[in-house]
Amino acid sequence: MKVLVIIPTHSNSETLEKALESIRLQTHADFEAEIIADGASPECISTSEKYVQLDNRFSLQIHPKSVRRGEEFRHQTIQNSTSNFITYLADDDLFLPDHIEYMLKEIHEHDFVNQRPTFIDRANGVWAIAADLSIPSNRQWHQIEPMRNSVSLSGVMHTRAAYESLAQGWAPTPENVWTDLYMWKKFLERDDFKFRTTTRCTVFKFLGGANTYDSEKIEQNRMWANLLTQPNLLREWDDLVNRVHQMEAGRLLAENCELQERLAKLSEQ
Repeated sequence: MKVLVIIPTHSNSETLEKALESIRLQTHADFEAEIIADGASPECISTSEKYVQLDNRFSLQIHPKSVRRGEEFRHQTIQNSTSNFITYLADDDLFLPDHIEYMLKEIHEHDFVNQRPTFIDRANGVWAIAADLSIPSNRQWHQIEPMRNSVSLSGVMHTRAAYESLAQGWAPTPENVWTDLYMWKKFLERDDFKFRTTTRCTVFKFLGGANTYDSEKIEQNRMWANLLTQPNLLREWDDLVNRVHQMEAGRLLAENCELQERLAKLSEQ
C-alpha cells in the first residue's frame, strides 16, 4: 500500500535533513515523499534536492511564500497523488523507523488516526497529553474555545476517501488560528468518521515554538536522530512513553479526586 508523506518546509534546513533521513529509514518502503518548499530558504531547497537525487521516492515542489503555511499546496499534493493514505512530518520532527508500517495497521477500518500525544521539550523531558480521539468528548474538546490541540501534524494518518469527502480540505488558515487545528477540526466535526488514537508513539515530536531553531535545538534534533538506528530504540522508547502516560493518568486522577472532595465539602455547607 503506497503512502503519501507530506513534508512542509520553510527555513529549518539543519533539522530538515534529519527529518528526511528518518523517512528513508522506514521499514515500509512503498511511499512517496513530497517536500513542499513554501518560500523556502536556499539551504532548505539544496537539502531537499539532495534527497530527490538520492532517492526517487522523494519529490520537491518550490513555491513562492504563501499567505500562511502553504496549506493550498498540501491540498494540491493530495489531489495529484494516487496514494490512498496520507501522513505528515514537520521539518523539525522525526519518524521512528516503523512509523508508516505501524500506522497502516492502526488505520484499518478507520478514517483518521493520530499518535498517542507525546512530546519532547527543550530539556529532553518527555511529556504526555491524555487524549483519545475515539472518545466523542475528546473530539469536542478540540473544537471549543480557547484553542487547544493534542493532534500534532507529524504522524497523523488519514485516508484519501475521508479527505475527499470533506467540504473543504487544506486551505489558507484565518489569522490567529493554528494551521493544523483548523484542518483537523474539519475531520473532527464528522460524526460518520471513525477515529483512533494509537497506543504507541512512533514520532519524535519536539516542542519549542516559533523561531527557536538555534544551535541548541539543532543539536537536540541531531542527538535524537542518532538514536533511530539503535537496535533497542523501539522497546526502550515504548517503555518510556508508557511510563509517561501512566504518570499523566495518575496526575489527572489525583486532581479529579481532589476536585470531588472539594465539591463534597461545598455541598455540606
